[in-house]
Amino acid sequence: MGFDFNFDPFQVSYEQPYQPAPKATSGPILGALLVESGVLTQEQLDEALAAQTTKTCPLVQALIEGGFCTNDQINTALTVRPNYS
Repeated sequence: MGFDFNFDPFQVSYEQPYQPAPKATSGPILGALLVESGVLTQEQLDEALAAQTTKTCPLVQALIEGGFCTNDQINTALTVRPNYS
């Protein structure tokens, strides 16, 4: 039909050099939501943020693995304020 689409799945070079994505800003906002809702204390959030930096993992993972909160508590906080506003 006249389409000249050349897809190469093994292409390793790109026009733009690779740049890592900027750091997500949802971490501190999520933490603030959890503190605001009473799930965490500020000290627990600070501990989880330190663990996140040490392990280089998402905040949610640091919170759950550290035993600070459950997945259900995180989902509830996000349901109450889904737009972080």
